[in-house]
Amino acid sequence: MLRLGSAAEAVPDLETHAAANPLREEAWRLLALSLYRAGRQGDALAALRRARAALTEELGVDPGPALRRLESDILAQEPALGEPERPAPSRPALRLAPAPRSEEGSAFVGRVQELARLEEAAGNAGAGRGGVVLVCGDAGMGKTALAERLARDLAGRGWTCAWGTAPETAGAPAAWPWAELLRDLAAAVPPAGGLAGRLGPLLHDSAIGLAGADVVTGRFRLHLAVGDYLAELADAAPLLLVLDDLHWADEETLALLIRLAGRLRDRRVLLLATFRQTEVPDGLAAALAALARHEPARIELAGLSPAEVAVLVRDTCAAGLDDAELSAIAERTGGNPFFTRETARLLDAEGLPAATRRVPAGVGDVLRRRVARLPGPVQTVLRDAAVIGRDADLRVLTDLAGDEETVIDAVEAGLAAGLVTEPAPGRIRFAHALVRDTLYAGVSRARRTRVHGRVAAALERHLPGEVAAIAHHYLESGTDPDKAVRYARRAAAAAEARFAHGAAADLWVRAVETLRSRGPEATRDRLEAEVAAIRASALAGQIVDARARRIAAIADARALGDVRLLARIIVAFDVPTLWTSREYGTLDLTVVEATGEALASLPETEPESRVRLLTTLAIESEGEQHDRGAQAAAAALRLARSLGAPELIALALNGAYINAYRSAEGLTERARFASELLDLATEHDLGTYRVLAHLQLQQTGVAALDLPAAHRHRAEGRRSPSSTGCRCSPASRTGTPPWCAPSPPARTRRSARSPRSAAPSAGPGSGSASAAWRCSARSACG
Repeated sequence: MLRLGSAAEAVPDLETHAAANPLREEAWRLLALSLYRAGRQGDALAALRRARAALTEELGVDPGPALRRLESDILAQEPALGEPERPAPSRPALRLAPAPRSEEGSAFVGRVQELARLEEAAGNAGAGRGGVVLVCGDAGMGKTALAERLARDLAGRGWTCAWGTAPETAGAPAAWPWAELLRDLAAAVPPAGGLAGRLGPLLHDSAIGLAGADVVTGRFRLHLAVGDYLAELADAAPLLLVLDDLHWADEETLALLIRLAGRLRDRRVLLLATFRQTEVPDGLAAALAALARHEPARIELAGLSPAEVAVLVRDTCAAGLDDAELSAIAERTGGNPFFTRETARLLDAEGLPAATRRVPAGVGDVLRRRVARLPGPVQTVLRDAAVIGRDADLRVLTDLAGDEETVIDAVEAGLAAGLVTEPAPGRIRFAHALVRDTLYAGVSRARRTRVHGRVAAALERHLPGEVAAIAHHYLESGTDPDKAVRYARRAAAAAEARFAHGAAADLWVRAVETLRSRGPEATRDRLEAEVAAIRASALAGQIVDARARRIAAIADARALGDVRLLARIIVAFDVPTLWTSREYGTLDLTVVEATGEALASLPETEPESRVRLLTTLAIESEGEQHDRGAQAAAAALRLARSLGAPELIALALNGAYINAYRSAEGLTERARFASELLDLATEHDLGTYRVLAHLQLQQTGVAALDLPAAHRHRAEGRRSPSSTGCRCSPASRTGTPPWCAPSPPARTRRSARSPRSAAPSAGPGSGSASAAWRCSARSACG
């Protein structure tokens, strides 16, 4: 109505709204503005005095900059106040999350050079030369604000903008930033039927992966579907995709970013990622190294200059500060925008004399002092919200507080204090991760445990589909082990559907430990969960952990006397492997003996399990002086061929290849096994085995001194879809999948133990051939 010039007609409704929401400063601002435009200047000033009284009495704070500025403008009878507010230009942005700050006090200051670099990158992307921009800086340095500013500018010029944020707390589904971003895009532009089905694991938390599907091929196809959908959108309008807080991102989020950086490089797409360069975990470090090949623009945010700090303080704080005081604030805050703004708000709340007597040493001190000024019930609700996470649903908070009015009052107080925002109806979000961290640190461990349990129960009632969050809170509380395990299983299955095996492994391990705490009566359930934990850990490249878990579980299964369960535990580790994964120079007698026991007890009517057990025995016995490993490999291959199951034949060929280093004739056998594996994997779309076959043929090419063939297979392996999941590092304990572990089989590493291994063609030997073999083997995975 204000925009239509109907200020007088708006006054009655605004009076009612302000009376019902006395702590909403925007309600008072609109009321005062309407009164002024209706020719009632005195009433407008009276309304502002009522707003000041309500905020002072209820919260102990003064009005914010918007109300203070309006009061000054009314007293000065600024001409601009008489003009109707013009509607903001519409933006084609599908979503900006967190929502761009609309409060007048959140000014964007400085960053002129950084914005110019972003505009340059956007110009290149708009011309069809897509790229990646990495924005890094300390906490509170303004990374998100800079990305929001760019998104607003580009949206105004016809770009489509979408946003995904990596959660700082556990409990979010795997690859959540991409799921969040894609769901917003799909809500506005639904993908076609076939593409929607391919995107299912990211668009729906309930989607389950195909049983028995090749892991890496499935992952590749999901990544390909995302690329296809985004490419279609970019054909209609340039696309800005923001991934915020990448330092908290999970493995699958980073893997998809790497994939799309190459897939969309010739499209009108700009990928912008933010992270804290002081908090770079190993996974992000590896992802940054992989992104380097795409030559991303890197912008490192330093502190604002003293002049920019002065502008920010004066925009946020009504207190009059001289140049010396502003300089002291700039020095104390290091130009950190968030720290600066919080310090300015503290000055507003406590007054200049009180605040300057003890200038806080850090942003945590500032936030704690600001929170301490709030009423006790408000502090309790905000701390409960911190236990929930960065975002909180008001229905969940109401269940925790037991009173909706208490929650609404706390939300309004938090909004007035600038501690929270309202990203959507019925939800609040902490204005910055540092706010949530400070509040969470103030909650005792005992209280956290209790609140986690109540949060889980409330989520079950109101948001039953958020299985990852429910699992997290039940696991943290420890109050209901049955529900903790049930939801952990569901969350792990959802993670596996997105091929996020690292996240799935973590959930399975938590479920195992929860069942372990229940004692002997839960042994069978615990071992069933252990099967999934072992396999997920192996698929995630956590080889050492997976082997250790298998050995421990084997002992428990043998004591239980269930041969089928024992067999499942043993073969849970049968992922494709280029080398044996046990410790150099050792024979794992526990695994070998247990496998022999299972084979002796398992009936012949279960041939699939027998193939897997025989292959396990073959791989575990490889390199020993006796022929047990080779005999087991041959038996597994015969049985698998008789069954005609492609995946089982591939598994058995893997074991046969590893056991073909026993003589000079082994080179011919290895080449034959690898060639058969390549043909089989290509025909039946077994992506993981296809890349394994290329690696094997690379090895045989080097051993035969056929370096052109070795290089050809290396190149083919790198082009394979499965190579997107092939991460090579110096040892499997750092997270390398077993099919990439760069160390030769036990037989070739023990030439002193057997004269047969000294033959030049038996495997990688000495001299230049060995050097070339090692070099090519290491380069095969990139």
